[in-house]
Amino acid sequence: MRVNCAVSQKNIGGDYLKDVFTSCNLSPGKHYQEVEQKRDLKRKCSQFKRTTIEAKRKRLSFKRLSTSKNSTAELREGKTYCPQIDTMTVMPEDILQIPPPIPLPLYSPLEHTSATIVYFDLEMASLYSNAEILQIACCTKSASFNQYITPLLPLDQKASEITLLTGNDKGDLLYKGNVVQSVLIKEGLTRLIEWLEPLAPVLLVGHNAKVFDAPRLAYHVSENKLLKRFENSVVGFSDTLGPMKEAYKGKVHRYSQGTLYEYIMKASFNAHNAKDDCEALRDMVEQSSINKSILMGCSFSLHDVYLKLTRKSEEQKNLNSLLPLISGSVITKTVATKIASSGLNSDHLELAFKRRGEKGLELLLGEKDEYGSARGTNRKAVVAKIANFVKSFQLK
Repeated sequence: MRVNCAVSQKNIGGDYLKDVFTSCNLSPGKHYQEVEQKRDLKRKCSQFKRTTIEAKRKRLSFKRLSTSKNSTAELREGKTYCPQIDTMTVMPEDILQIPPPIPLPLYSPLEHTSATIVYFDLEMASLYSNAEILQIACCTKSASFNQYITPLLPLDQKASEITLLTGNDKGDLLYKGNVVQSVLIKEGLTRLIEWLEPLAPVLLVGHNAKVFDAPRLAYHVSENKLLKRFENSVVGFSDTLGPMKEAYKGKVHRYSQGTLYEYIMKASFNAHNAKDDCEALRDMVEQSSINKSILMGCSFSLHDVYLKLTRKSEEQKNLNSLLPLISGSVITKTVATKIASSGLNSDHLELAFKRRGEKGLELLLGEKDEYGSARGTNRKAVVAKIANFVKSFQLK
């Protein structure tokens, strides 16, 4: 009976029960008829929409996307899910898995309108992304935090000239030649988190934070196994460089914090000391037209920062293997960097070519991450050049 009802509804429409009631000498009822008329109208509208060109295009697009995803997954996994795998001769390289793509960070604005604005700044031992932190400072309108960090490695001379932070033979940290109270990095970060916890949820605001301060702070938090506690207090970061450029375009010759502070506040401050830097940034933002809404508009999540760190790590690990492609003018350094940071090296390209030839490279390099960006390139001409290079390399 259920099958009969389903077929009748499909072929006749939602009001088929009216005929059933009539044949059984029963009254369908006024309420039933009204409900069924609405359902039938909805069904006809749905049927009409399914026959439109736009709906057909969507179905075809979805089918192509689904097929592409399955093909790419099978390419990356090798023969793991082939039919009758137990009767086949399987070599170790046949079941090697190519890693999935690491997505590009979107840096989408956050929606934590209730977040506490906390200005922060770091002083580093060098400009390297994994350099040691020498000083961490934060401030709000009514409170501040300042902590010096004991360095474990010799300080970069240029960085010392800028920050006026030096070390001595005893392992002490000195500011302007005077010994300052410093602690090891894990203790310093723990104190920072303890200071932030009562203010949670916190939005950390810095000048040029997206490029410099945020990834370096996130790196050391992760390295010292404090990420969970940090995430419980901090929802993300905000960078004042963008809104400052927009607000003072054409009014200053450069957008460094020192130059902007002199223009806005008509004074100077002790630059390259983290405590003075974050307090100067707070005063500068409050004096300018930049409000909390604007700061939230240029905010970004911790997840985005860690995606960038992960991609940078993969780039450093994989880029050297792609140098022959760059030197042979097969791909540009930009494309090579994108491929390497997505988690691919030359061995993965060779493996994809071995499994499915040029089509394998096309599927692998064109694979989209969770945000819809291709991990390498969608250009068939570039893929063909890579395929020819890999083929000639294998023949040698």
